[in-house]
Amino acid sequence: MAIERIAKEDGGMTYVFGPNNVIDRPAWPAAMDASEPANFFEFAADAVGSYMDAAAEISADKRTSDFGKTERLTPKSAEVLEVIARTSGAIDKYEADRDAEEAAMLAVPSLGAGESAEVAIDIEIRQWWRGMDQSERSQYVGKLAAGDLAHQRVALALLRSPVALLDRELLGIRDGWNEARRNANPQLAESLTVAREAIEVARRSLAHLAGRTAVLVRWDRQRMLEALLSVNNEFTHRGVKVYGFTDADVAMTRRRMEAMQRKATFGH
Repeated sequence: MAIERIAKEDGGMTYVFGPNNVIDRPAWPAAMDASEPANFFEFAADAVGSYMDAAAEISADKRTSDFGKTERLTPKSAEVLEVIARTSGAIDKYEADRDAEEAAMLAVPSLGAGESAEVAIDIEIRQWWRGMDQSERSQYVGKLAAGDLAHQRVALALLRSPVALLDRELLGIRDGWNEARRNANPQLAESLTVAREAIEVARRSLAHLAGRTAVLVRWDRQRMLEALLSVNNEFTHRGVKVYGFTDADVAMTRRRMEAMQRKATFGH
């Protein structure tokens, strides 16, 4: 294959795709060396290596005209561009899943039917809170903001309050609640932190790879985007931003493609 991997002393990797086609990847967090973001990126890198092999083979075929070579390479160019975009979309989905895990961990439990005792406790705590002066509340917010598990029943009642708290109070209470939930779920909290580091490494490295791929393929941007949006894959559509396309670019190109489809179908 055209790709060569050279391990770096800091745990990262250098990927050599040929002369003047080199990218560096930072080290993965140790626990994420074989994670989904790592596998996603390696798959994309292999796809680029395979593309370069195919391009070199087609270019060296003396029996085929330049036009024929272009025709043979076109589907392979579309494929490698799509793999990069789909990989970007998959990384986004992986991040969204981690966000959902964190949101579930930090969620404030709501009260269900029949939990009258909990309702009564909530009311007592909020009455006690309203009975304090501003200075006392400010001091107590400091305790809550520290994330001490001993104060979480108070934080829970205040966060479930139907009456809005002062912004500065709510912010401190919420920060403390989040910290306490992380302290109560240390393994999950640590795994989420490490996953986010891996996501950042994968995303930055893939951006470099996408730039190199676009240079190798040498298609104009409109052709690239139309090809990517023609693929029936939500991850591919989500991942076109890896090539620098914006939501406005996508919307405009979709309209153009729909207009062309209508013209082809109905003649106007």
